[in-house]
Amino acid sequence: MANTTVRGAVAIHGQNPQYLVESVIRSRIYDSNYWKEHCFALTAETIIDRAIELKAIGGVYGNQKPTEFLCLLLKLLQLQPEKEILLEYLQADEFKAGVFRYLRALAVFYIRMTFRPVEVYEILEPLLKDYRKLRHLGMGGYTLTFMDEFVDQLLNDERVCDLILPRLTKRDVLEELGDIGPRKSVGKSKLAIELALALSESRQNHLYDGARIINADSMQVYTGMDVITNKVPMAERCGVEHLLMDYKKPGEQLTGPEWIKDAIQAIEETHRRNQVPIVVGGTSYWIQHLIFPERMASLDKSGDDSPEADESAPPSTAFTNALASLPPELLSLFNNLPEQAPTADLDPQLSLSLHKLLAHMDPLVSQRWHWRDSRKVLTNLRIIQENRRLASEIIQEQSQLSSRPRYLPPLLIVQVGFSGISNS
Repeated sequence: MANTTVRGAVAIHGQNPQYLVESVIRSRIYDSNYWKEHCFALTAETIIDRAIELKAIGGVYGNQKPTEFLCLLLKLLQLQPEKEILLEYLQADEFKAGVFRYLRALAVFYIRMTFRPVEVYEILEPLLKDYRKLRHLGMGGYTLTFMDEFVDQLLNDERVCDLILPRLTKRDVLEELGDIGPRKSVGKSKLAIELALALSESRQNHLYDGARIINADSMQVYTGMDVITNKVPMAERCGVEHLLMDYKKPGEQLTGPEWIKDAIQAIEETHRRNQVPIVVGGTSYWIQHLIFPERMASLDKSGDDSPEADESAPPSTAFTNALASLPPELLSLFNNLPEQAPTADLDPQLSLSLHKLLAHMDPLVSQRWHWRDSRKVLTNLRIIQENRRLASEIIQEQSQLSSRPRYLPPLLIVQVGFSGISNS
């Protein structure tokens, strides 16, 4: 009976809850030793003990084996625990200093898969201030991620941990319908403005000529959308200059590497003016990659964009071999990558072709992304193209590097739950 849903379970999104896991992956879970040995008699209470033992989140790894995390998610879908029990899973972590962080990750994934959109936003958004580390086990082995980044993926991506997520109504649509209120501010912007004003008004205590604020919120970069993103009105900015805010049009894509390049330019310009850059926003993994340059592969090259700089480092053997084995149509696509990622629904042919290209160039990395995740597929192809190394090679190298900050003071970081000077 270990492969059946609990009697009396309620249909989720019009189907048996465990069918939210695709049949191929579900069959692999049923056949796995972990499922047979550890998941047979679990209940909503005893599954906590198994979740505490987890060492990583993830979907499939190695020879398409399901992770223990994925097995326990399927078990939760079978058990369909009460909402109160799930909220206890989330709250338990507050009292055990991270002992239950993988239980929390398991609970947020289940909530994203099964709850109504309004509840998903209300329950998951506060966890965007949880910055603790998580290990992710995938086809490329273990990598480092963070709880807030994991939650952000659940709220924004179509596929996470190799599972297609149920469609989630956009937050702005729910706000227009009056089903949910505006996203709550956590006071970061106000604190940043106060810090900037203090640096401008008390110059006898330091050597700097004031400060500028650099936006690190992935939604506030767009013009308009002021209410939805809880953007500080111009009148309330108290004359403090805000950079990287309202500089993109809605619908225009902005990737993490692109924002980081813009932020580096803004920080360097602010330093030249003898002012303190204050980076403020809730997109924490942007900030993490800004501070620690080794974590974002497409920025590891020299800052010189000239062709001579690109040729300075020889291509890897794996890159050369992969490029030589490409069929002519894929080689042409590699040499002429689109400027923006296609939308899978509007241009499925190009989306499939890009994923096929990535699978030929770097099979390990291609298995981490579904073909519909066209933005991430294209990002990995650009990383390969720009670095002339496979993305999997870069990931392996980065996993062995010790993180060194890009900046020494003066640089202020204002995030949820943290504000300070980057001086480590």
